[in-house]
Amino acid sequence: MNYINGKNEIELPTIGKTEVIMELFEAEKILSPNSFQDIPHDKILICIIENQSFDAAAYCLTEQDFRTIINIEDSDKRGRQWLLIDKKELKPIQEFERKRKERQKAFVFPKLVLVREEGTENDEENPF
Repeated sequence: MNYINGKNEIELPTIGKTEVIMELFEAEKILSPNSFQDIPHDKILICIIENQSFDAAAYCLTEQDFRTIINIEDSDKRGRQWLLIDKKELKPIQEFERKRKERQKAFVFPKLVLVREEGTENDEENPF
């Protein structure tokens, strides 16, 4: 499953994603679809799952994505909003994610490697 976190340089808010996505992507609000075939071929289905501390905006590109979200909905009482956006919006979403991942990699600390000094006693219980 894929998530929408922003478009171009605009990051989505933690809560209130439905309204921002509707404006930013010119999305159309719909009722919960019955099947993936109900989605027009030139549209992407988005499901905003309303958690207590954040909203998650997932988009469905395949029947499997759709079934995953629908199965979550059946067993879960969190609020849901369903939107449709034009498929042309997918590229800016993916570009935002690519840049976001690059920024995250820049903040990853390198792995700490400890090296025993030469000539120290080999202590099995305490290797340092």
